[in-house]
Amino acid sequence: MNLLLEFKVIDVPSQLIKLTYDIPSHYSKHICAFSRPFLMTSPPVDILYQQKAVNGYMINNITFFVRQSASFSTAKAEAEMAFYCMLTGSVLMNINKPLHQGQYTLINDNSIPLLLDLEPGIYELHQYGYTKTHLINLAKATYPRTIFIQLHQAINEVKITRIHSSLTEIWLETKLKEILILFLDDHISPKNEEHLDIILNFIHNNLDKDISISQLTKMYYISESTLRRSFIRKFGTSFSQYLQKTRLEKGEDLLAHTNNPVHEIALQVGYRSAAAFAHAFKQHFGYTPTIIRERSAIVN
Repeated sequence: MNLLLEFKVIDVPSQLIKLTYDIPSHYSKHICAFSRPFLMTSPPVDILYQQKAVNGYMINNITFFVRQSASFSTAKAEAEMAFYCMLTGSVLMNINKPLHQGQYTLINDNSIPLLLDLEPGIYELHQYGYTKTHLINLAKATYPRTIFIQLHQAINEVKITRIHSSLTEIWLETKLKEILILFLDDHISPKNEEHLDIILNFIHNNLDKDISISQLTKMYYISESTLRRSFIRKFGTSFSQYLQKTRLEKGEDLLAHTNNPVHEIALQVGYRSAAAFAHAFKQHFGYTPTIIRERSAIVN
């Protein structure tokens, strides 16, 4: 079996270590969905491995079933930076700090072996590995992109916020990290923006129809959470608020530039009655559709 063992058991002879794809049923609840698991067995410990390489990135989910106290060390890794997330149990690593259940740590020199001492029990460690090349590629120059609202707000905070204390540099460093994350998030998700442009075009051409976010996610194969975030990031508003604003602004334009009756305009922009349209219109603009008609009549 040509498998990569992230951890080796210290002081256990290699002839006592076995690898198998046959996973005992009592370990099945610890299996993840992203890859085929394999099991390393030895007298003091069984280790359930799940590994997945994605364009050079590495994902590991490792569960230790420790029967006797044992020590472990990591093999030399290709990744130069790794996130270790402790999902079950707590360990003391050679980084001199305990990693408790529910915590993660970033190790930016993954060439140094990681040492673990484990007592009997179950421990689950989730790991993501990155190389320097990956990090450089993430930050490569790209085509110009719109300064979305969260980025705009962060930039404005840097421009106008005055902090008269020793915390100025700490605050600025925090904001710079936030802006870097926003840049990278926008850079590595270009398809989301393309999806959004297509969805916006559909919305503007179908205002007379019922439109729901669940309908759009099925039509354009995008998750609901991603689509919701896209609206907030680009417009600073939720999908439902954007849809209502678009309906009412279109209704205002039709009131000003056509002679269509109000009940017809209401249907054209997705309201089932003139009363529902007028109520929403008054709440949004602060005046009724009749005012628009009167103003248009004066101008004409």
